[in-house]
Amino acid sequence: MSFIYVCNTFDNSISKVRLKDFYVDEIKFNDDLKEGPFEIERWEERIVITNTYSDSISILNKELEVLNKIYVGKAPKSISIDDYNSYISCSESNSLSKVNLKNGEIECIRGDFNYPYKLEFLKEKGIILVCNLFSERIDLIEKERLERIGKIELTGSPTCIKISKSRDHLFVAEESINLYGKSYLNIYNTKNFNLEKSFVLGELPSDIFETEEEILVSNFGDGSINIIKKDSTNKKVEVSGMPISIIKHLNDIFVLDYENGFIKILDDKLKIKKNIAVGKEPNAMLLVNSYR
Repeated sequence: MSFIYVCNTFDNSISKVRLKDFYVDEIKFNDDLKEGPFEIERWEERIVITNTYSDSISILNKELEVLNKIYVGKAPKSISIDDYNSYISCSESNSLSKVNLKNGEIECIRGDFNYPYKLEFLKEKGIILVCNLFSERIDLIEKERLERIGKIELTGSPTCIKISKSRDHLFVAEESINLYGKSYLNIYNTKNFNLEKSFVLGELPSDIFETEEEILVSNFGDGSINIIKKDSTNKKVEVSGMPISIIKHLNDIFVLDYENGFIKILDDKLKIKKNIAVGKEPNAMLLVNSYR
């Protein structure tokens, strides 16, 4: 059984979409405690959510029951999990938190982050990669001691980051710092972080999803997605709204529309075949294939 989980920040809720028949289940958090679920990640048979309004993370089971809540830092955004340790970017406190999901113990690093946003974990090197949304760099943080050991200088502001399935490339969506500049998907190798390829994107790229044959990017700023084939062809597709997250499952592409509160499903001809209503201001999706 396959599901897509969606964080609805304004609605203070999580949607669970069953892909067999597109049935939608929803859990709403306590309205007296505005959580602001923002990003979602899988941990074993559970899911972990960053709550950007309540400065916390929540651990839920597959039935969307809250098992634990841990305070982590101001305005947590992105989360990356290694075994039982989670790493969370806390944008408004300019910090990175390390949280033990088993016992709730927390460590924190502050410094010269500049609105830390998206994260990735390069397990092969034991490095957390932290995108600084308001700077043109990615910080490299050693995972055990939380020490900054280097940085990747970029040509624009990093809005999203993803390690390739092969683990030998790093995909970075970069928004030009110039008002009339372009956005790019820049591909770096993970050996020395040298730039190898670059592709033009739509405005304000917000999410990256890789399949065996292509790289998909959602563009929040102009209502489009880019489909980049491994043979380097690059196709831009207009889908309208504000695409903030993107997933491909089987032959369908799922695009999360922040503006309208829908998941738009595109068929193999890139035509919208269905809209699934979720909550207001949805920010992130997670595809889970093995829950029964």
